[in-house]
Amino acid sequence: MVEETRILLIDNNEHSRHDLETVLSFLGEETISATSCNWHSLTVKSVDQPSQITVAIIGVCDLISLEQLLEDIHQWEAGTPFVLVGEHEIPEFLDSKLLTRITAILESNLSYQPLLELCIKPNSSMNITTA
Repeated sequence: MVEETRILLIDNNEHSRHDLETVLSFLGEETISATSCNWHSLTVKSVDQPSQITVAIIGVCDLISLEQLLEDIHQWEAGTPFVLVGEHEIPEFLDSKLLTRITAILESNLSYQPLLELCIKPNSSMNITTA
């Protein structure tokens, strides 16, 4: 039996959280969309075990410190990799076991608008013919 996996998407900005969720959904990914304050309760309700979370994507995190959020997720499931999106101050003395779990840092916020435009806008250089 294949274990169903999900991406944990944490962002306190509702608009950017929606945009990321839209992009991930378009790519066929199942997400758990939460804020830095309610991620744990929503995640526990959505998965049978912590290992079902393949990655935690963290956007705006202004209600608690980034370090505290990473520690909380790491305590819940030590193997969870982190992807940081947007501007984040990584503490200088962040525990190495947390630092090594940060697999990517995307410095600008993502939006689904370019993806939407790519899918909808006709491409004049593309010639499609039918037989």
